[in-house]
Amino acid sequence: MQKNQIYFINTKSISSNFFNLILNYPTEFFIFIIAVHVLVIFWIYWNLSKITKKFKYAINLVAKGNRKKFPELERGPKSILSIGIKFNNMIYALDCTENMQKCLLSDISHELCIPLTRLKLITALIRRRYGDVFEASRIEIEINRLDYIIKNLFILSRNHIQIENSKNLLQLCTLWNNVLVNSQFEADKQGKILKIISLPKQGYIIGDLDALESALENIIRNAIEYSNKKVSVAFYMRNSQVVIIVDDDGPGIKKNIREKVFQPFYTIDNNRSENRGIGLGLTISKKVILQHNGNIQIDKGPLKGLRLIISIPTIHKKTLKHNL
Repeated sequence: MQKNQIYFINTKSISSNFFNLILNYPTEFFIFIIAVHVLVIFWIYWNLSKITKKFKYAINLVAKGNRKKFPELERGPKSILSIGIKFNNMIYALDCTENMQKCLLSDISHELCIPLTRLKLITALIRRRYGDVFEASRIEIEINRLDYIIKNLFILSRNHIQIENSKNLLQLCTLWNNVLVNSQFEADKQGKILKIISLPKQGYIIGDLDALESALENIIRNAIEYSNKKVSVAFYMRNSQVVIIVDDDGPGIKKNIREKVFQPFYTIDNNRSENRGIGLGLTISKKVILQHNGNIQIDKGPLKGLRLIISIPTIHKKTLKHNL
């Protein structure tokens, strides 16, 4: 090594190299930054969509009457975790309230059945002793009315699990025969015309026979009661669903209160006459239809009265054995 020589040491900074790289390849760096942002946004969207789907699934089940908790909603970030906990607490509170109401309705129905049976027996004894007197006929009318109310209260008190446990395979062509026969008799008695269009000739439903009969009976009975002269009941098969359309030529219902008719004990006419209902028929119908994964809509019909559109999923022959 020679003496008196001066050496210069040039140190390259990493940051300066990175900066030079950006200057040398600006387009590629810009594309890289965009790609990273897209990946981050996609990851955030994917996580949020998973959470949203869970909440959507839970809300749909709750809307159909399922009141179980959803533990999967209580996992994840703290902000989502708190929402999930509050959602489950809401379901629990709703379930407790509904159970109290159902127990009350069930107890009332049960307690009313005993004196009602006694009244029927007393009426039969009066008829045997005094013949067909007006008072006995009048008592029988009121007994039948009470019997109808108690039946509706009992159906209303049944919960989602009880309906599920009572479901069987039902054939569409015979499912509502009794209801339609009784409805025809009711229409003839009131001097009104009931037109039944295209009964389904094939197809099946997994459902509760009593509940489905009661649902359609309440709707047709309501249409006959409020119609002026004509009632139409039409059946159609559409997209793996049976669609039932009930039209009447009555006064109809104002648009702003149509959804209210499905609320328990809601009646359009506040002055309830003895021939009017107590506001449970359509409530029960909607509850039953929702519990069978169906839908019910209310609109103005072509007869210038009310139109109720019911749709219930059917089961295909290919999946019949699998579901059984």
